[in-house]
Amino acid sequence: MAYRPVPIRSGLVAALLVLAAPLQVRADGPSRAEQRCIVALNRAGTKMAVASAHAFVGCAKRIALGRTPAGQTLTACAASVAGARVARIESAAARVAKRACATPPSFGPTSAAGVAAAFAAMLHPEAVFGPTLISVQKDRAGAACQVAIVKGIVRAAEARALEFTACTAAGLRAGTIASADDFAPCLDRDAHGRVARALRAAQRLASARCRSIPITTACPDECAGAPLDGLFDCLGRWVGYDFCLAAAAADGVPKSSCQRYQSVARQWDEEILEAIRHDTPRPTVHARNLFHLSAAMWDAWRAYGGGGKAFLTDESHASSDPEGDRATAISFAAYRLLSQRYALSVNAASTQAHLDSRMATLGYDKNFTSIEGDMPAAVGNRIGNAMIAFGGNDGANEDGNYADASYAPVNDPLVVKDPGTVMNDPNRWQPLALAITITQNGITLPDKVQSAIGMRWNSVTPFALTRSDPSAVYIDPGPPPTLSTTLPCETDPFKQAAVRVIELSSELTPDDGVTLDISPGAYGNNSLGMNDGTGRSLNPITGQPYAPEVVKRGDFGRVLAEFWADGPNSETPPGHWNVIANAVGDNPALDGKRIGGTGPVVSDLEWDVKVYLAVNGAMHDAAVVAWGLKRKYDSVRPISMIRYMGGLGQCTDPSGTSYNPAGL
Repeated sequence: MAYRPVPIRSGLVAALLVLAAPLQVRADGPSRAEQRCIVALNRAGTKMAVASAHAFVGCAKRIALGRTPAGQTLTACAASVAGARVARIESAAARVAKRACATPPSFGPTSAAGVAAAFAAMLHPEAVFGPTLISVQKDRAGAACQVAIVKGIVRAAEARALEFTACTAAGLRAGTIASADDFAPCLDRDAHGRVARALRAAQRLASARCRSIPITTACPDECAGAPLDGLFDCLGRWVGYDFCLAAAAADGVPKSSCQRYQSVARQWDEEILEAIRHDTPRPTVHARNLFHLSAAMWDAWRAYGGGGKAFLTDESHASSDPEGDRATAISFAAYRLLSQRYALSVNAASTQAHLDSRMATLGYDKNFTSIEGDMPAAVGNRIGNAMIAFGGNDGANEDGNYADASYAPVNDPLVVKDPGTVMNDPNRWQPLALAITITQNGITLPDKVQSAIGMRWNSVTPFALTRSDPSAVYIDPGPPPTLSTTLPCETDPFKQAAVRVIELSSELTPDDGVTLDISPGAYGNNSLGMNDGTGRSLNPITGQPYAPEVVKRGDFGRVLAEFWADGPNSETPPGHWNVIANAVGDNPALDGKRIGGTGPVVSDLEWDVKVYLAVNGAMHDAAVVAWGLKRKYDSVRPISMIRYMGGLGQCTDPSGTSYNPAGL
């Protein structure tokens, strides 16, 4: 069957009609001018998606025939082949934006360049085929099979892009789209049947060309376990996910909408990350919640033949559909636990609505609360309830909002708006007093004076830590330096630490002209627990040197500080590590999901469950250790030590003015 790409012009009829049809304007929605801009930019994005996707077909043939540079990937080839056409579309999109976007929309696509970049990079075929394709010289039938699969993927991607554009255009015309969230239903909409027809045609072509080829040979990575007659059931979901990520980048579609294409463990991890982003930032509490969710999902997964040791609930059930039963048990356990843990959060209603929506999307009845019998939902309810009960007795004082009445700071609060500070003990922690207390995610708190968090954490039940003395900290590196009145400035580690903080703060300006090469060739590759790396001489995948990435030192420092210190919409540092772990799993360059990097490729569900247990168990244990040490040593914070020492004077010149041996 000859492959014919979907004609761009005919595919955009619905979007074109919108421009001629009267636009409905909701009071809370975009203006007509904003609607015209959204439609125009999405049309340009669809053209970009179609052009970029179509280039993969020609490149698959060229690679199979050996007509590309050695080692060139399908993505790199497509970018090269489509370059001229992409440039023309980008230029046309910029002209369209200039005409149609005099009033940029408050949501959705906001720039021609952003839309073009997002949809140009829509597909990542290396996630399906690995870094290379089969050559005709080595396996003619295998090469023909892969080319056929590429054609099917491209056909499905084009159809998905066209349907999304038509759907969003129709929604704007009808006045049903008033925010980026309203774009989400269009991800799955197939009103014109394009996607279904494309997938059927793709499956027919693959079935005809791949009859004698093992799927593990044709698709060694994504969908390797799919049967031939169901190959595009799997690849269709993969295409949908890639398109969703492109729509998230281009149109601001909530990224959580893309989780419909991922494992239930990943979906519930995304739910807790979203709940954290809308709650008061408390790293200890959120690390504990992340771990308890991960442990519950692990117990639910292993209940159906997963092996390993249960963390809390040890059940074993026979199943004719272990993956389906695992998904059900995991979902009910996660729903019960998260509904309880975030019931008193500052945005509890919104979080609960998200959790309810997730259950509905997965097709589960949230009102099924039975714990009787062997039904997977009941198994999940038991596991969730057991974890809730465990959390009431693990030493965190969850019922008392994690407070510890036995702790009181020895220093009076530091009034931030006033210069200097007074301290009873310059080596001990001091709360801050702020005129208005607003968390990094925009939540205004009633208290103007900080309260210490995590003071009970040395008593909280960990994941893997052990100790012989129940009153001792688990890991003790020894006390931090204290302020000395006898050591010279140059050798007093306390004073040197204060000066180093001031020096690093001074480097956050982008106006000092200092630049850094932050490419992997010059930055990173640290030894364990250190920041001593000088990069890698060669890219371990390509064998080529890294291109320099020179940036202003001040910009780089502020980006790092803002990431780890958290900003709006932050999932706090424990959540950051989940985001990083998820990015690793999503990376097309990952050579199969193998536990520990060896052995057989495992399913997304097994990978996610085990990754979350390891990562979040480690995060929880790190919080237990870190906050145990915070409580034991009650160390001073930089703002207090610098203000206090600065108020005393300087310690470098005994004959100078304002000399004080405890000064800066």
